[in-house]
Amino acid sequence: MAELISNALESDLNFMRLFDYVEDLVFLVEVDEDQFRYRYINQSVKKLVGLNDLIIGRTVLEVIEDKEEGQFLHKQYEHVSQLKEGIKYLHTIKAPGVRYIGETTMYPLSDKEKCCKYVLAIVKDVTEKQEIEQKLAKMAFYDYLSELPNRRLFDDRLTMAIQLARRNGTKVGLIFLDGHRFKRINDTYGHIVGDAVIVQIARKLEKTVREVDTVGRLGGDEFAMILPGLETAEDALIVARRIVQEFKEPHQIEGHLIDFKVDMGIAVYPDHAEDKKTLIHCADQALYATKSCADTRFSVYTFDMDGNSLVSPKK
Repeated sequence: MAELISNALESDLNFMRLFDYVEDLVFLVEVDEDQFRYRYINQSVKKLVGLNDLIIGRTVLEVIEDKEEGQFLHKQYEHVSQLKEGIKYLHTIKAPGVRYIGETTMYPLSDKEKCCKYVLAIVKDVTEKQEIEQKLAKMAFYDYLSELPNRRLFDDRLTMAIQLARRNGTKVGLIFLDGHRFKRINDTYGHIVGDAVIVQIARKLEKTVREVDTVGRLGGDEFAMILPGLETAEDALIVARRIVQEFKEPHQIEGHLIDFKVDMGIAVYPDHAEDKKTLIHCADQALYATKSCADTRFSVYTFDMDGNSLVSPKK
């Protein structure tokens, strides 16, 4: 396309009128030594961006009021004209009453001597496309109901947390959580209330942790927490006690007063395990210990748990 337009421009700049009613924004700038002068804009530019033919003959730096944006555009045109190769990039288009994500493609238009005389820029509105891609990405890494990281993202973050702790000589707390008697809530009140309880649990767990921590939903009523950068194992217990307090009182859910709690199992890297797989096993064993003991809400892993001796800390 660039070669076709370049050949047409050799004889008549009016060739650009073919772009007048194209939906995309179309700009033609002339390379004038180290400046870039507007020679054509189409109707979409006039309608959406608010520019008019008064800019024809003026440079990019003269027309763009925002200096930072003007310098950015100038450098893009410079890159294309000097290297004589097209580029494509995403850029936020801002104008009075208009804001969208534009995919800008720039083409160098050279003469017969291979000297770049013009640069053609076409801006396509890809806002909807970007939003769809973001939603698909979120679906891949986040749980649709709770909006928490899913098992896949949680696993990646746990890997990174352990690697960072290994380098920095710190600890990582891993807490597995299950909804206490959650099946009974589903059976009694139905799945709509059950889903509302899941969302409520997610919001409450988020309230108990720092911004650097991760709360994830692994599936059903199974949740988990990553607590990176801990100095001592006691730091994980502080979070667990905070969670117990958060679920102390019954809650109004869909018109019902429901008493729901969570059971927790805690393991700490490197105190209980030196790799991710073993750390997960330890936290799972500690959770099993909690669920096997009616009078406790959380257990910390001890090595004799793998010998069927269930030990819970004193509260």
